[in-house]
Amino acid sequence: MRKSLKAFAVFVLVVVCVVMLAACDANAEYYVLGTFLEIKTEGAGGAALADEINAFMQETELAVSTVMEGSDIYAVNAAPVGEAVACRPVTMEIVKEAEYVYDLTDGAYDPSVFPLVELWGFSPDKFVAGAEGNIPTDEDIAATLEKVGFRKCFSVDYEKGTVTKLVEGAKLDLGGIAKGYAVEKALSEVGKKQKALVNLGGNIGAANKTYRIGISAPREYASQYFAVVELYAGECIATSGDYQRCFIKDGVRYHHIINPFTGRPADSGVAGASVISSDGALGDALATAVVVAGTTSADKWVSATGCSIIAVNGDMAVSVFGGRTVECV
Repeated sequence: MRKSLKAFAVFVLVVVCVVMLAACDANAEYYVLGTFLEIKTEGAGGAALADEINAFMQETELAVSTVMEGSDIYAVNAAPVGEAVACRPVTMEIVKEAEYVYDLTDGAYDPSVFPLVELWGFSPDKFVAGAEGNIPTDEDIAATLEKVGFRKCFSVDYEKGTVTKLVEGAKLDLGGIAKGYAVEKALSEVGKKQKALVNLGGNIGAANKTYRIGISAPREYASQYFAVVELYAGECIATSGDYQRCFIKDGVRYHHIINPFTGRPADSGVAGASVISSDGALGDALATAVVVAGTTSADKWVSATGCSIIAVNGDMAVSVFGGRTVECV
């Protein structure tokens, strides 16, 4: 009887330990930067760490939001031509990353494309999912194109921490790079503490563990994901596509990724692009550039940055650049 009690006590202790270890894991969800933030942590202190990550991302949104009064980007967009607007260090860091990718992609990624995004009704404050959108006139597109072009429309002084508008009506939007930046910075904190997976609207980062990540199918498919990749510790994956904010009119798909050279939704043949990199901001912006410009320069971008690019067209044909193993499902 004593042996049975002892064995039972050991069994209970093991069960309690397992339950306690499982209880240390945490899943948290927030809303920030116009999308959902999901954080999965493994180990003690996960809930507190998730709150820290969310707080950092909320601060990032306060700096770069196009719609929040008091944000740096809101101030830049509202300022008159020639007025230097002082910005937070985080804003200047993101602008610097944006300028780098703008140069790398010869303008395929352009943070000044926002006036065209607004014209087409795809800005966060205008777009309504399921609504029939309106197609701008050629005249309106041509006039708005005069307000687009990062080098033409803005001057940046990194030493003074200021951004100056040079063209009336020009506007910056860092939404296509800030999410990747925020995920990478969150990883730098998480990576010192525990295993975690951070997902900010499809910008995903892994810390201290390899995770299998599904890539969403941009068209009707047998499953939600068309491919799976392994995301190693310290890496981020960012995905852009023509299926997220879009409307279809007369059989034509119009979407929010605007070609800054034509003023119209990108029509490169790439329906979705994912970029894997240790630089989250780079991956986020470069994914947009691939949708805009196609895969013609993919090898050059991979060589210059060490990233991997996964592109899929409207027929669900997949192209991979950078040597990453991709498991199509």
